[in-house]
Order: sequence, then C-alpha cells, then structure tokens
Amino acid sequence: MNDSSETTAATETEQMNAGFVTVAGGESVDATVERIKGDIEGSPLTFVTTVDHAKNAAWVDRTLPPPPC
Repeated sequence: MNDSSETTAATETEQMNAGFVTVAGGESVDATVERIKGDIEGSPLTFVTTVDHAKNAAWVDRTLPPPPC
C-alpha cells in the first residue's frame, strides 16, 4: 500500500524525468561519454561540452551524494 508521500515523490520524479529515458549501462561514465562522442561524430548533432559536477561541487566545498543504484 502506497502512502501519499510515496505517491507524491513518485509523481514529482516522473515530472522531473518527463521526456528522458534512463538506461543502465555496463560501461564507466568516461567510456559512455567517449562512445556517445563517437556516435555523434559524423552526424548532424554537435557535442558541446561535459560538466564535472563533482569538481564544481568541490570548488564550493560541497560533495555530491552517490548516484542511485
């Protein structure tokens, strides 16, 4: 039985992720980024940049929580 706070959290998560598809992969983040860059090469898309959020958090003396499993 779902309690209303669980239902609200699920609804908020669904809204935040609207239009996005999440797929678990077996590669590291770096390998995934390199694969995506290679996929984009030769396509009409342009790879603009990557953002190191952990480095940016450290710059302001903060840490990021571990990624969800």
